[in-house]
Amino acid sequence: VNTTMAVWMGTTMNCAQCHDHKFDPISQEEYFRLFAILNNSQDADRRDESPTLKVMSEQKKEELAAKVEQIQKKIEGIKARNTKDFQPWVDGFAKAAKTIPVGFEKTGENEFSVQLPEGAFEGVSLKTGHHASPEAAFRLDRPDGKPGQDGRHVRITNIVRGGYLHLAEVQVFSGSENLAPKGKASQVSTGFDGPAKYANDGNTNGNYTGKSVSHTAKANDPWWEVDLGKEVPISQIAIWNRTDNGTAARMKKFRIEIFDNAHKPVWKRELS
Repeated sequence: VNTTMAVWMGTTMNCAQCHDHKFDPISQEEYFRLFAILNNSQDADRRDESPTLKVMSEQKKEELAAKVEQIQKKIEGIKARNTKDFQPWVDGFAKAAKTIPVGFEKTGENEFSVQLPEGAFEGVSLKTGHHASPEAAFRLDRPDGKPGQDGRHVRITNIVRGGYLHLAEVQVFSGSENLAPKGKASQVSTGFDGPAKYANDGNTNGNYTGKSVSHTAKANDPWWEVDLGKEVPISQIAIWNRTDNGTAARMKKFRIEIFDNAHKPVWKRELS
């Protein structure tokens, strides 16, 4: 403080450090106000060389430039891939939607049955006419809740973190015939002497000691799957859980999926 005032203001402040002086225009309070300002500066009489200005060396500049170039190449590669995939996606919207009108049959007081066309379709549109109540609500359901889908692979997944999947039997019906025993079973892993084939051996006994229950090792979302050999119409799937020692409760939430020949999903349902 003293040096600053002597150099830049041409006056001394020595006396004001301790007390007001009748011949000094600067009071003790003003002295410490200036002291507070300087004490909160970056310098503040610290025992170092601050404030300093960091200057990057040539070697560091070259390293940074190389990293920037590497990142830029990655960005350009991502942009090139996204542009390639983006255009076909945009072109898909240029095609006019094809609508297929379908009729309905009244099957109850507030229930109607609609026969949808075979094959894949994007959505369902319902027009109510001019006399429908604005509070009306509609729901579209599959009549029996069954798959009704052609498929080759059927997968059961226990949705759990660090858990097991054990199945007494999985039945896959095409009409009245259970095709699962003819299929090839597999699972994410095998634990406790419970191979995958135990779950499609035709035996629904859920007691593990009966040697008819499949069992995986501990895993996240463990799964079991049966390959039916070819795509077939699947009308119903039945799952028999393990029943001994309260272990059935391990399957609190699970997923059933049907895949086609290319192992692409064509039907899925989660149950809990």
